[in-house]
Amino acid sequence: MKNILLGFVAFLLIACSDNASEKQTNIPHKEPQQTRVIKAFGMNPPLTVLLEILNPEGMVGLNYKPYPEDIVFMPPNIADLPVLGHMGDRSALFEAIAQLKPDVVFFSDTTPLEVLEPYEKVGIKVVRVEGYGFESLGSAIESYKDALGGGDSAVGKKADALIAFVQKSIDTLQTLSEAITSRPKIYFAQGFDGLKSQCSDGDNQQELAYRIGGVNALPCSILTNPSHQVSINFEILASINPEVIFVRELPFYKELMSNPPQEWQSLKAFEDKRIYYAPSTPSNWLMRPPSVMQSIGFLWAFSKVQPTLLDDESVKQEAQNFFHTFLRDLSDNDYERIQGLKD
Repeated sequence: MKNILLGFVAFLLIACSDNASEKQTNIPHKEPQQTRVIKAFGMNPPLTVLLEILNPEGMVGLNYKPYPEDIVFMPPNIADLPVLGHMGDRSALFEAIAQLKPDVVFFSDTTPLEVLEPYEKVGIKVVRVEGYGFESLGSAIESYKDALGGGDSAVGKKADALIAFVQKSIDTLQTLSEAITSRPKIYFAQGFDGLKSQCSDGDNQQELAYRIGGVNALPCSILTNPSHQVSINFEILASINPEVIFVRELPFYKELMSNPPQEWQSLKAFEDKRIYYAPSTPSNWLMRPPSVMQSIGFLWAFSKVQPTLLDDESVKQEAQNFFHTFLRDLSDNDYERIQGLKD
C-alpha cells in the first residue's frame, strides 16, 4: 500500500508539468512581451517575497534586514536594497518609499484607504492584495501578474508557473491527507527560547498542524489568555509533551542540537530525534510570516510528520525544482544548509 501511495504521489507531483508540456505543443509559440522593469515595493514580508520571486529586478526595498544565512540564496543585489520597514510595526514610512519612486506598491486588503491616499496623490499605483493564505495564493499571484505586466510579459509567464506549482502542492497535500491513519502532536517552537507558540482547539483542517499531517499539541483551552501567538512556560510544554517540534529560530535550533537544556531532553520529540528547523529562505516555509514559500514548506513538513507517506527525497526534488524555476539553483548541500543541518 505504501509503495502504491508513494507512486501515486510521485505521479501527481509531475502530472501538472506533463499536462503543461502537452498544452504548450498545441499552442503557437509566442515570445513574452519585452517591457520595462516595473519598480515595486511590498508593504509586508509575504507581499515582498512574491516580488522577490516574480520581479526581483524591480524591487526598491526590503521590509527587514535579511538573515545572514539567507543572503546567499537571494537573487543578486536584493540583500543590498534599503530596509524600508513594513506595515506590521508601522515602520514603513511614506516619505522614504515615495522617494524611491516605485511604480506600484502592494498592500494587504485590510489596509485602510487613508493609508493608500498619499501614494495615489503622487501617482504611485496601489494594489490591495485580497488575502494570501495558502488556498488563496493563486488570486494573490494573479494580482501581481496584472500589476507587473500582464499575462504575456515575462513576469506574467512566471506568475502562471507559480500558480501551477501552488495548486499542485494543494492537490498533493489533499491526496496525502486522505491516507493518514494517525496524527502526531506537533509543537511550533517560536522565539529564541522556544517558549512562544500558536495554540489551537479541535481538529481544524485549516490549522497549520493539521495541514502538515498532525494536530497542534498546544490547546488554547489550557491557556489563560490565548491569542495568535502565546508565551508559555516549560511546565506547560512538558505537560503536552509533543511528538514533533518545528523550531522557528536557527540559533535556538542549533542550541537544541549541540547543547540542549536539560529539561528539553525529557521531551518525547527530543528522545525520538524529531526536532526540525523550519527553513526561512527566502521567507519562512512554515510559520510566521505566512507566504508563498508554504507551497514547498508544507510538503517538507509533511514529510517529517508522516515520513511513510511522503519521503524526503521527493520533497528535496520539488524544492530544487522550485528554486531552479523561481530563485536560484539549490544543491543537495544547500538543501541541508537551509534546514540548519550544515553551516
